[in-house]
Amino acid sequence: MEPLSDLPNRVIEETFMGRLLPRIKAEVEFCQPVGLAQMMRLAQLVENREIIRNEANLKGYSGGKYSSSSPSTIKINDSKNNTVFPIRTVTLRGNTTGEVKKEGP
Repeated sequence: MEPLSDLPNRVIEETFMGRLLPRIKAEVEFCQPVGLAQMMRLAQLVENREIIRNEANLKGYSGGKYSSSSPSTIKINDSKNNTVFPIRTVTLRGNTTGEVKKEGP
């Protein structure tokens, strides 16, 4: 077995990236890390975020699909499939006498 110090950095980085799960690899590549240390740190952050989301039952947000049981959702008809988007109401407060409400994603 050859010590890592004898291998070119590019080989080590490509080997590391090649062993990542596809969804983690995609996010790490998107961030364009420089060097193995940044790659490893980003991969760990992405994995930690997924673990936290799974523990908090927020799987839908990481997967891009939202639960249709929410009362404030809109269903969009698409030729391929139906997509559900949540609606969030934001109340803006300022120096004005009344409240301004904005509805949207």
